[in-house]
Parts: sequence; C-alpha cells; structure tokens
Amino acid sequence: MTTRGELNRQLARLWSSGGRVPCLDAGPEARGAWTSDASGEQAVAARACLGCDALGACREFVTAEPDEWGVYGGITDRERNHRTGHKATPIDISGDAA
Repeated sequence: MTTRGELNRQLARLWSSGGRVPCLDAGPEARGAWTSDASGEQAVAARACLGCDALGACREFVTAEPDEWGVYGGITDRERNHRTGHKATPIDISGDAA
C-alpha cells in the first residue's frame, strides 16, 4: 500500500528528476483543477493524469483512502464515490472552524 508520505516523496522525486507529474507541472491556477468542486475541471485534471509517471502509485493510494477529495490517479472523487459508495468531502483549508 502507498501511504500519503510515500506518494508525496515519489511525486517530488519524479518531478525533480524531470518526470511527468501533471499535478505538479501545472501552473498555480491550473493546479486547482485537481481539488476543484467543478466536475468539468476535475475531468480535465483526470485526463492529464493519464500520462503521469506516478499514475499507479496515486491509484493505489486513493484505493486505500477512498475518502480523499479531488483527483488521484486519473479518477475524480465523484467516480470513486460511485464505485465505492464512500462520500469524499472537500477539506476546509480556510482555517475557519465549523
């Protein structure tokens, strides 16, 4: 099983060595597509993942952690929700407590 830490290290290693990592290659605005609420933006991000050098590791991670929000391994959270019955929810990064 790939943990979040292992996945992050693999992505960083691939990216720093010139590997294809679309979620890190994208500019700041485009990078938001991987965690967007908009299904169209997530679909664009998912298609971009298909050529990623870490595709397998991302899919392994999100299979073990299906409640993760956003696109991992070319699969949107909505697709995972449909497949697994789990409900991924966005993470509040605003710092506001609910």
